[in-house]
Amino acid sequence: MMLRDGCFILFFIECVSEKSIKMMLSNQYLGSIELINIMRDIFLLENQIPFVVLEVLLKLKFPDDEGEKILNRFFNYLNYGEVVTTNNNKVLGNKKPLHLLELYRSYFISLPTWRDFNKNEVSMLSWSVEDDVKQSRGFASATELKAKWIYLKDQSTSGVHDMTFDRVSWYGEFKIACRAVSSYTKAIYMNMIAYEMCPRNPNDFRVSTYGRVMKALIIQDMDVKELRDKGVLRHGFGRDEEVVKMFNEIEVPAITLPIYNELRHEIKKFHKTNLKTWVSDLITDYFGSPWKTMGTLVGAALLITTIVQTYLAINPEGRLK
Repeated sequence: MMLRDGCFILFFIECVSEKSIKMMLSNQYLGSIELINIMRDIFLLENQIPFVVLEVLLKLKFPDDEGEKILNRFFNYLNYGEVVTTNNNKVLGNKKPLHLLELYRSYFISLPTWRDFNKNEVSMLSWSVEDDVKQSRGFASATELKAKWIYLKDQSTSGVHDMTFDRVSWYGEFKIACRAVSSYTKAIYMNMIAYEMCPRNPNDFRVSTYGRVMKALIIQDMDVKELRDKGVLRHGFGRDEEVVKMFNEIEVPAITLPIYNELRHEIKKFHKTNLKTWVSDLITDYFGSPWKTMGTLVGAALLITTIVQTYLAINPEGRLK
């Protein structure tokens, strides 16, 4: 049974990765909806089979590193919505994942294994319900951050960490790895989070932390638009509101406190001075859009004209001859 499941999963991965005639035939006989359901089902935690089965089939089916490239393209399709090959990221390497979900999770967070965390960091992991209530809005939304001179930026090509904050002179950059979301993404995210909650798991809670940050950043459709414009998020939904709904429905019981608190601390530290906050509020309120800028300039011109007229009325001698 597991051998048959492994053959089917490998066939599906190959179809998606190669965009071959097999994918067209699969779409013709199964339909687009069933293909989406398959994409979701192969990542359900309860549907996982030992990865050693897939590994043996990969070596039998594909010579040399071709199996690595197939997985690379498949995971990139899940991450970015496009079938591309990234030569700098090894999917398998020396990893020994338990199943496909664990392998994709390690690729998703760009870390080879959870053991990279030191003991001090692991001891600071927490899933306190009280903390969840207090820190549910640990970050401002994407549009609120933009109003405070913190700009979102794609992190995908600048390092292995999925979330960082950098201070650049008078503004800040919140870098997040680009991810694509679609109709099956919610199920994949929730199952990766569920896997992180399991005993004897890779308990660094990296996916959970990413989910918590995205839930805070995305409050309304304008936040989704800001993430899209900055190349941080891609989605295959018809409306931005669907992305907001998806992240609202993803529950995050635990987070990695060192990562989460460091980001929160850096953002708060950036806005520690009242002057910077006042200036950012001033620009947002009066120069946040072309119409606001035009209205502010017209108002300023009218005010100056009124002052000049009042002065000349009081001091006729001051009029120009």
